[in-house]
Amino acid sequence: MSNTHSQTDWALYKRLFGFVFQQKATYAIAMLGFCIYASTAPMLAHLMDLIEETYQNPTVEARSLLVAMVLGIFAFRGLGSFLGDFFLARVGRTVVHKLRTALFNHYLILPNEFFDQHAKGHIISKITFDVEQVYGSITNAVTSLVREGLTVIFLLAYMFYMNWKLTLIFFAAAPFFGFYC
Repeated sequence: MSNTHSQTDWALYKRLFGFVFQQKATYAIAMLGFCIYASTAPMLAHLMDLIEETYQNPTVEARSLLVAMVLGIFAFRGLGSFLGDFFLARVGRTVVHKLRTALFNHYLILPNEFFDQHAKGHIISKITFDVEQVYGSITNAVTSLVREGLTVIFLLAYMFYMNWKLTLIFFAAAPFFGFYC
């Protein structure tokens, strides 16, 4: 890949992020939602200990506590999922609206020769389909990167909390498993 091409790509991403970060508060709420969602993964892992303890000592109080904790964790997870997905979709739709408006305003100042030389379907496709692809990349990529990335980070932190020595052994052995499997 040439240096000029990567500079052009970086300029496009920078411009796109400019549209995204015009909505810092909405974007921050989405990131908070993804953080809440990801924080429930270690809670669910810790819940396994409580399930085992309840199985070993099945009292009414232990079972009631277990049910309340499961419901609470999944309600918390649902809240995080809603906040993340809803507010990120809101950011994405606002970016799409601004891109379409900017593109349409640019079309208004183009000379008539431009429209004579380009197919009408291609011009409409730029406004509808191409801009919609930007929405998909904003929402799907960010959701996967942030939510799943934070989940991994929180689970690794939980592993260090549970047994840091075993976690370090896991990190030492992981490249060998990845290479041979």
